[in-house]
Amino acid sequence: MAADELTGKQKRFCEEYIFDFNGARAARAAGYSEDTAKEIASENLTKPNIQAYIKELEEDLGKTAGISRLRVLKEHEKMAFSSIAHLHNTWIQRKEFEELSDDQKACIAELSYQTRVERINKG
Repeated sequence: MAADELTGKQKRFCEEYIFDFNGARAARAAGYSEDTAKEIASENLTKPNIQAYIKELEEDLGKTAGISRLRVLKEHEKMAFSSIAHLHNTWIQRKEFEELSDDQKACIAELSYQTRVERINKG
């Protein structure tokens, strides 16, 4: 197991790195100094035992969560090829949420509504 050959900071670096693949951020989160984070990240990512542990973590994470790189790519594809036009019946009238496909619903980050009250002055 690759983890047995790593220091505590190196293990933490690997665990942080798999979140977003940002080496400098992972190095800072692992406790390396701000000034050396980029260099340490670059150095760490060339070490075979660190590469092996990162791969091990990725595989376990993928198995546990049922998430693969292909699945992530497919989720990004949904957003990249979605259009606000698919969420409307007309330029102004939106479709009901229940009418949308699961892929269309997955692209919605937030729904907000405004209620406008008009008063007619019968002066």
